[in-house]
Amino acid sequence: MMTNIKPHGPLPSQAQLDYLEDELAAFIHFGPNTFYDQEWGSGQEDPMRFNPTKLDAREWVRVLKETGFKKLILVVKHHDGFVLYPTSHTDYSIKASPWRDGKGDLLLEVSQAVTEFDMDMGVYLSP
Repeated sequence: MMTNIKPHGPLPSQAQLDYLEDELAAFIHFGPNTFYDQEWGSGQEDPMRFNPTKLDAREWVRVLKETGFKKLILVVKHHDGFVLYPTSHTDYSIKASPWRDGKGDLLLEVSQAVTEFDMDMGVYLSP
């Protein structure tokens, strides 16, 4: 019988073990390419076409919570360059869209809903 077996290599931290218990995480990738019916944007999509008038971030999060998701990851900028929150770093952002009269902030709306429904949140920001 073997006793005193020592682990080989690094052991996961408690935080890493806890992360594995989250089970379900939603990955939301939403931007101008959504309105062009294409999976990948090129950065040439007209921001004026981004106008999700019926968008309800609170509904997104509520449904995710009700269906067992514990975490939401929002793509706030993908390789196409469109940013889903107001920024001074580029003109290719939500500010250039008609959504909420150019004053929308999807990151803020989603993060407020995540807080309300007691979920975890992360962001994906492509360089």
